[in-house]
Amino acid sequence: MFYFQSPHCSKTKHSSPLPQTKEYGSSNHSFQPTNRNPLERIAQAQMQYLPLIKADLQLLKASEKEIIDKVIDYMSDWSQNLFSQYVNNDMPLKASKNGEVIGYELVFYRELPYSLKLY
Repeated sequence: MFYFQSPHCSKTKHSSPLPQTKEYGSSNHSFQPTNRNPLERIAQAQMQYLPLIKADLQLLKASEKEIIDKVIDYMSDWSQNLFSQYVNNDMPLKASKNGEVIGYELVFYRELPYSLKLY
């Protein structure tokens, strides 16, 4: 549900099927510490969202892939509720009616934290 600033990525609101999910049980793997908070065992089932179509990453520039990786790293530990609130408060989504195509030009009216670039 990201709205990248590319005319090729505009999607209609609520038109795509629900994401596929998988539930994972506990793991016996040990994790190495990272620069983040130490990992804690999660008592709930975890969800993994899988794309319906495999992306052709050769179409992306290295700088674009770097931005996507930063966004994933930033949001990867967000709860479903926090992520849903974030997405639903994004201006292009709020300005579009249900089922309507989200206009490409709406990305230029985004404010922080949704846009890191000033126009």
